Amino acid sequence: MLNTFIAYILRFHKHFIAASVIATVALFFWFAKIKIAATHEGYFPPKGDPEYEYFQKAIKTFGSNYYVIIAINGNGSVFSYPMLEKIGKLTSKYEKLPTVKNVASLTSAVIIKSRHDEILLKDISDSIPSTEAGIQKFREDILGNPLYESNLVSKDEHSTIIYVAIDENAPREASRKTIDQIRQIAAAEFGAETIYITGEAMFDSLCYQKTWDDIRIFVPLIILLIALIVYLNFRNVWCVILSIAYIIIALEWTYSIMSISNVSISLLTASFLPVVAVVGISNSVHFFTEYFRWRSQEKEPRQAVKETLQDVLLPIWLKLLTTAIGFSSLALVNVEAIKRMGVFLTVGVVSILLLITFFIPSIIILFTPKLSVEKQAELI
Repeated sequence: MLNTFIAYILRFHKHFIAASVIATVALFFWFAKIKIAATHEGYFPPKGDPEYEYFQKAIKTFGSNYYVIIAINGNGSVFSYPMLEKIGKLTSKYEKLPTVKNVASLTSAVIIKSRHDEILLKDISDSIPSTEAGIQKFREDILGNPLYESNLVSKDEHSTIIYVAIDENAPREASRKTIDQIRQIAAAEFGAETIYITGEAMFDSLCYQKTWDDIRIFVPLIILLIALIVYLNFRNVWCVILSIAYIIIALEWTYSIMSISNVSISLLTASFLPVVAVVGISNSVHFFTEYFRWRSQEKEPRQAVKETLQDVLLPIWLKLLTTAIGFSSLALVNVEAIKRMGVFLTVGVVSILLLITFFIPSIIILFTPKLSVEKQAELI
C-alpha cells in the first residue's frame, strides 16, 4: 500500500506542486488579514465558562475596567505646591487626549461634604492651592474622605495615583497611540519622582508591542538559522531555498486558517514561528540526507526520491502525527489562549506533514538539487 501511495506521488508530482501553489496563493488573501491581538481576553476561560460570565457580569454592573493607572512616588509629601502643579498639568493634558473618557487625580477630585440635609459636591480642579494654609485645607479635605484616603493617596502621603479611563469602544490602534502618549507625557513631567504605569489598557498595549517585537526578531532569525543549518549539512543553496520556502508556506497556511477562524496573533500564538520551524527543519534535513545518500549511489533523481520515500515517509508520518496529537491535547485546557495554541500548532504540524509528503518530493523531481563531490563522499 505504501508503494502504491509513493507511485501516486511520483506520477502526479506536477499536480501536487500546482495544488500547493494554488492553496498558498488563495490563502494569502486571509493571511494578509491576520491581526495581532490588542486585548488580553484570549487569556481568560472561554465564553460560557462560569468564571468568564462572572467577570463580564462584574463589568456590566460596575462599568468598564479599561483604564491606565499612573502611580507617582515622590521624594516628599504629595501635598506640596510643586507636586500638585505637576499632577494638575498631567491631568489637564490627559483629559485632552483622544479616546480618554475621564481622568481622576488629586487635582480633579470632588470634595464631598454635607451641610444640614444637603450633600455638597465641590470640584477643586480649577483651584490648586498655593499657600501653606490652602494646601493644609486641601489635604484635610482629601484625607477626610474615605474614598480617597489609602486609595488616591498612600498612608505615608508620599504616593498618589492618576486614573485614566480609556473608551473601550474606541479602535484599538487609536487607544494604543493614546497610551503611548500617556507614557511620554508622564516621563516628560516627572524626573526625580518614580513612576509606575499599569492597568488593563496598559497591559493590552504591552501585549501587542511584545508580540510584534517577537515577530520582528524571530522571523529573520529563524530564516538565518534554517539557512545556516541546511547549508552546513549539504553545501547546497537549492536545499536552503526549498527548506525555507516550505516552512514559510506551512506558517502561511497556519496563520491563514487562524485568520479564517477570526483568531488574532497573541504572545502564545506568536510562538508558532520557532516551533513550526524546528519541526520543519528536522524533517527536511532527514529527507535530504536520505535523498542524497541514494543519489550518491548513482540513482536517477526520480528513483532516488522513490527510495527516499520508502525509507523515511513512514517514520516521518509517525513522528509528525504523534507531535500533532501531543499539541492537540492542549485543546482540552480551559484557558482560551492555550487552547488556541494547541489547535493551531496542530494545524502547523499537519501542514508540515502535507508539504514534506507531497510538495518537497515533487519539487525535487522537477528541479533536481545537486550535491558537492565532498558531501557525496561523506554519504557513501
